Amino acid sequence: MIEKEPKMSQNRFAVCLGLVLGISTVLISPRAVAQQGDAGPSIKSPEDMLEEAILKIDAGEYQEAATLYDRAKRSKPNMPRLALALGLIRIQQSRAAEAINILEEFNKDAGNEFRGYYAIGRVYNESRMYLQAVRPLERAKDFAPVEMNGKNVKAEIAVELAIAYNGRDLPKEALRYADEAAALAPNDPGVQLKLGQMNLKTQDYASALRAAEKSVSLLNGQLRADPFKPDHNLQLKEANTLRVTILEAQRAADPDDANTYFALAVAMRDAADSERRISLLKAREYALEGVNKDSKLSECSVFLARLEWELGGAQDALDRLKGVLADDANNADAARLREEILASLRQQPAP
Repeated sequence: MIEKEPKMSQNRFAVCLGLVLGISTVLISPRAVAQQGDAGPSIKSPEDMLEEAILKIDAGEYQEAATLYDRAKRSKPNMPRLALALGLIRIQQSRAAEAINILEEFNKDAGNEFRGYYAIGRVYNESRMYLQAVRPLERAKDFAPVEMNGKNVKAEIAVELAIAYNGRDLPKEALRYADEAAALAPNDPGVQLKLGQMNLKTQDYASALRAAEKSVSLLNGQLRADPFKPDHNLQLKEANTLRVTILEAQRAADPDDANTYFALAVAMRDAADSERRISLLKAREYALEGVNKDSKLSECSVFLARLEWELGGAQDALDRLKGVLADDANNADAARLREEILASLRQQPAP
């Protein structure tokens, strides 16, 4: 049975849950839906297909997850973990009330599986039904590993608990879980981003700004290693937007502090840069599609190389230009861009 907030009617409960749109399921922040594809020849048993579906939900690949779920259910419709996968898929489909019913039934006999509890807690948090969020989140934290599939799971759950207690106006408990999350995942930009968002709500601007700036710093480091990763680019945009919001609140609180105006100008410039990166990534997707359709379209390949260079992938751009010049040694545009990139690399300080 779902515990109700004091004085909350059943109608309000249904309305709140109905407003939950686009909530991502456990382990990640929301990402672009992957293209629907085949599960692959290595997946044979219904159990294997179901576990692969759950992993794809964790990764945000909902269309592939739904395909695998359907195949697994047709092959073996009595598997208990089908309910877990279905509940998580229903959340992504904005069918939160139905998802909670499914997941609560699953959780009765779920053993130490944390995903169902975590998903329910996040739904309640997103609905601002903080009292209801606490118990499933605490159960999820009890069962969750510290890390799974490269995600700091226990830290992410601790952040959600901090949000729930903060929403209930219990700052001591909220701070305890926030500190725990920061200690568990000091180098996780997603955790730092959530901590910044929570601190902003409590008007702790100094702590919020520290968390947002740490998130930006960590993401910039990750993008140097992999400049084309969509998730990291989207998180960078979100973190920079958070910086601007915090600094605007600080400016309103103290309109005579010149340092705040300077920091706000820098943050707005960085936010604009991260917005531009998102547009460049989309342009790169289209250019890649053009090259895939016609590998001899050298003009598109050169343009694609320039996009990759602008995004920070100088070596990717040089490798692409090498292929263009191998096919056409007299391609002046490719040769000119190659020299431009090499000159810029020569000017960079040695690491």
